[in-house]
Amino acid sequence: DAVFVAERQAIEALGDRGAAVEGDAGLRKVYEEKVIPELIGCLGEESTRMAATGALEKIGAASVGPMLEALGHEADAEVRGGVVQALGEFRPRAREAVPGLIAALHDESAAVRVRAGYALCDFALEDAEARGPLIAALGDEEVQEGVLDFAESDRVEVEREAPEILRAIEARREGDPVRRVAGWLYYGFIVVAVVS
Repeated sequence: DAVFVAERQAIEALGDRGAAVEGDAGLRKVYEEKVIPELIGCLGEESTRMAATGALEKIGAASVGPMLEALGHEADAEVRGGVVQALGEFRPRAREAVPGLIAALHDESAAVRVRAGYALCDFALEDAEARGPLIAALGDEEVQEGVLDFAESDRVEVEREAPEILRAIEARREGDPVRRVAGWLYYGFIVVAVVS
């Protein structure tokens, strides 16, 4: 679809130009007031989320504060979820995102909590301070789902850098025989590696 292609190209161009905001005060002001908020809004749409995430990454540090602001105040759960997902892509450059991601573990939207679990797990590999709140939130099945999705995509690194997260998930399953069996069937390869 021509509109879809044009939309993505425009978003990518904004990101390419936005990479220069650090050295140009006038451009930075325009981006902070107009462009970054529009790109954040694009995070709520499946069709533009990837391009907007890439553009915000190219813009860099100037986009992190506005994304955290949107995470705390945006009414649209799709936008909040897109912000969480985009912040996860900033690891490890955006440690200031960790408190916002921790707060997102308790979002009213299940989809936001799944994405927060995934994104925060990524940060927790290098940031021990992120692990405690993440482990504490594992009682929420959506957070657990996000963590397990991340562990499935990067199992070796999670086992090496943050095995306590996987042990905490297994400990929660121990009390529930149905979940324990399901966990062994589906995620057994992760648990076996951590427990042994």
